[in-house]
Amino acid sequence: MDTTTAHVIALAFMVSGGAVVAIVAVAVAAGGVFALGLAAARRCFLHLHEPIYPHLYVLWVAHSSIYKKTTGLAAIADLVRRVMPHMLLPEEMSPESFVNSLAGGKPENFDSLPPFQQQVIAEGRRFAGQRGILLDEASSLFGASRKDYMQGQDEMIMRLYDAPAEYSRELRSVGRVTVRHAALSILGATTPVAMARTVKEDAWADGMMARLAMLCPDGLMPYDLGDGDPGNCPDANLVALCQRYHLHVQAL
Repeated sequence: MDTTTAHVIALAFMVSGGAVVAIVAVAVAAGGVFALGLAAARRCFLHLHEPIYPHLYVLWVAHSSIYKKTTGLAAIADLVRRVMPHMLLPEEMSPESFVNSLAGGKPENFDSLPPFQQQVIAEGRRFAGQRGILLDEASSLFGASRKDYMQGQDEMIMRLYDAPAEYSRELRSVGRVTVRHAALSILGATTPVAMARTVKEDAWADGMMARLAMLCPDGLMPYDLGDGDPGNCPDANLVALCQRYHLHVQAL
């Protein structure tokens, strides 16, 4: 691991604060690696049988509330937004808006947006096809093709994973658009129940799920339930409440 990678991963841990205790350490580290791949913006690669670029599709899968996925994801989002907010795409888009953004197109309401949003979008268009998505309920992205108006999105995401030099689509609204030097990055979180509900069975066979680095907890969280001693309560008011509670318990 080089110095830059170690620094970014360490920063991801620092920003996540208490989330590190609940999110599996490798998942938070993967968020740091996601940020590195996003920052690279297809400007470096490892040449094997062909150039392999460092953009990733990462998915955290764990039960709701227990593992603090949202807290950990928010920490990574905060890190990215502080450094390179223009590298993030909107969380929800139609397939046409998705490919149009990756091709460098402006949103239809660009002229009515506040100046600071226009500036972020303008800077992002310089890295149009190399941007990324942070999504809390990521199952909605990978299961979107069940809806008629989202048809074709799964295939597009699979194609963009391979970082094609050019990817073209004919859109009903604006005509032909071309994504150049694609390197889409995705970091999302979801639950096993949401995966079962929204991801089609053939997604496990057609290559979609094979493109995801899915990270799941491998054990229960080490929660400290305490020993019931009211003296352990951190605040004087809580101590009084605990004492009152124990008095009532003893009276029963």
